[in-house]
Amino acid sequence: MINPIDQPARFFPGAAANKNSDNGARFQRTLDKMLETKHPDNKQQTDRLSELSMVQPEVKEPAQGLEEKTDQLLDLLDAYSATLKNPDKSLTTIEPALKEIKTTAGSLLKETEAENEASELKTIAMELALTANTEYAKFKRGDYG
Repeated sequence: MINPIDQPARFFPGAAANKNSDNGARFQRTLDKMLETKHPDNKQQTDRLSELSMVQPEVKEPAQGLEEKTDQLLDLLDAYSATLKNPDKSLTTIEPALKEIKTTAGSLLKETEAENEASELKTIAMELALTANTEYAKFKRGDYG
């Protein structure tokens, strides 16, 4: 039998009899009752929830530290180069400066390896650190003696 368009469909026997009853409120009561029996502390648990505050992470600008150390190593290498050209300076007076260059180069190399971003500054810093370590090896080998 086809239902008329202006009347509700009857899927279950007795559907028309329950038409006036408050099914929505009865469903809500049943749902609340089930939730309370399953989780009696449910209302207390939701009361304990609160908004989480966001913690601002500390933002470090790695390029600035890398730039400063690269500049410092360049200055040390310039001073070392000028000292090598001076005939009045002995190799024993040059050695402490070269050790400082090696230490600074090692520190720069570590910081460069820790840097995640590839940049021109990183490339320059790595090449400079390798140059400084090469100069140290040449000095220790006796190339300037």
